[in-house]
Amino acid sequence: MSFDTYLKNSDKPILGESTFFHNNIDINTWLLSKQVDLIQKITLTFAFYYSSDDNKNKKPEDRIYAQNPALMKQFGVSLSGVQSALKNMENMGIIIRQYKSVTGEFINVVDAQGMTNRRVVLDVNKIKDLLSTMYDEAEASGYKARSREKRFLKRRPLSLIRNIINGIIKTQVSDVNARKSKLKGIYLSMQYNQFGDFDVVIEYDFTRADKTAINTLKSLVYNPPEKLLDANWTESN
Repeated sequence: MSFDTYLKNSDKPILGESTFFHNNIDINTWLLSKQVDLIQKITLTFAFYYSSDDNKNKKPEDRIYAQNPALMKQFGVSLSGVQSALKNMENMGIIIRQYKSVTGEFINVVDAQGMTNRRVVLDVNKIKDLLSTMYDEAEASGYKARSREKRFLKRRPLSLIRNIINGIIKTQVSDVNARKSKLKGIYLSMQYNQFGDFDVVIEYDFTRADKTAINTLKSLVYNPPEKLLDANWTESN
C-alpha cells in the first residue's frame, strides 16, 4: 500500500520542546496497543505527566509519584511486568526511583522491595535525546545495536524537534525545517513498517496535492466530457 508520512504539530510542548506526532497517530490507541512495549508506554506517560499544566509549578523531582498498582491498572499488566519495565528504564538512565525513608526523606534505593511509597525522578535530557535522535543517528549517539535505546528510537510515536541540539550535532544539520523534512522523508515510513496496519488517523492536506491532479479535477468540473452532459447517458453505458 502507498504511504504518505504525516506530522501533526502538538499544541502543547513536551518537556519544553516542540512536539510532532507521527502520522497523526492517536496517542491513546498507541498506549493501549499490545504492539507497543511497556517501557515506551510508561516513559511517554511520565513525560506527559511531567509536562502537564498541573505540574508546571512543582519542583521537577516532585512531579511523578506513580505507584505500581496504578501502572498495572492503567496498562493492564502484571506487577512483575511493571517492575521489570521500571528496572530497565532505570538501567537506561530514563528514571531514578527514590523511596521514602523512616525519617520522611526520599533516598535512592535501587533494590528496594515491596510497595514502599516512591517517587520517580525523570532524567529529562535523556528522554529528550531518545525523543529527538533519529534511528540512523543511533551509533553516533552511542546507542548499541539491539539495545533497548535503539529499539525505542525506531518505535516511538512522536519526535521532539529541538530548537537547540545540544552536544555533538550528529546529523550536521541544525536547521529545524531540515530536520522535519528528514523525519517525513525517511524516518516515519521506516517506523510505519514496524507497526504494519497500526491504527492512525490521516488527514489529507489538499495543499500538498500534485498540480496535475488538481488541474485534472478542475477540468472535469468546468469542462466535463460530453457523456456527462448527455441526458440519456446512464450507468449501463
